[in-house]
Amino acid sequence: MARSRAFDVDEALQAAMHAFWRHGYRGTSVRDLCEAMGIGQGSFYAAFGSKAELFQRALGHYLRTLAPEPGPDALRVYLDRVVSSRDPTGCLLVDSAVERAELEPEAQALVDRGLAGLQAFFASCLPGPEAERRAALLLSAVAGLHVMHRAGRPTTELRALADHLLVSVDIARPPQ
Repeated sequence: MARSRAFDVDEALQAAMHAFWRHGYRGTSVRDLCEAMGIGQGSFYAAFGSKAELFQRALGHYLRTLAPEPGPDALRVYLDRVVSSRDPTGCLLVDSAVERAELEPEAQALVDRGLAGLQAFFASCLPGPEAERRAALLLSAVAGLHVMHRAGRPTTELRALADHLLVSVDIARPPQ
């Protein structure tokens, strides 16, 4: 008779996502993950298979929560979230893209799809011609904002850059 799990898989996945987000794929050990999730190594391997498999699930979970429905207001909401104070800082997708070469091929493909999906979201939010080109520029700038956020730049500085970014892609921030 199989034993039932003594932990909530969704809560454990959320905890693992935050561990990877804080420390990166390479910087997070199975021991770190077990501690963050509050489970033993036997339960870890039974539920998630391996660190690589758990990372893919955690990144997939993160990607599903990344962007709201498309539109100019959604882009403002997204950028507000990018520059807001929070822990962990930065973006799990951007951090994973930086570590891409060290990931398993399936995780590399997930990172690639995540970046393409984020760029497609940006394009769907942008008005007028050349939305794809401006979305690619926006993706590059947003990745930079995430890195600057993680590096501890002041929120006020990041917010000013995000506002300028909105203007540069023809989505002016409404007067406050």
